[in-house]
Amino acid sequence: MKNILLILFFCGLAVVCFDASLGYVSIAQSVGDVVTVDGFMNIAGAYGMLLLSICVVLKSSCLLMGGKLPEINWNYVVYGLLLVITPSATYITYTNIQSNIEEYVECEDAREFSLRYSSRTYAISHELCQPQ
Repeated sequence: MKNILLILFFCGLAVVCFDASLGYVSIAQSVGDVVTVDGFMNIAGAYGMLLLSICVVLKSSCLLMGGKLPEINWNYVVYGLLLVITPSATYITYTNIQSNIEEYVECEDAREFSLRYSSRTYAISHELCQPQ
């Protein structure tokens, strides 16, 4: 029972991280009149947790079902995800977002910056930056 709850937890984590990653990808593909862009590390965290939670779900569900894991070293898989795939996906997403908002103006009053989270808000014109 404990193992099933653990798998359900990591499945839920994977869904949340997938939703966050999908949000970043949708911002990178198309932008509206006002766009809030999270910081580079926030995007990297979403991608990293998504990939790691998928690995954990696959590994734990295989062990729970009594199946045999493939003869691979999971450390190399995790290191590859964290050191190659996550930074690559983050860089591609972040540069696409930045290229889409080149002609936008930054809304200085809507900027959020803290140790755990940062974001900047951009709009097509200064008039849209004013609080409604």
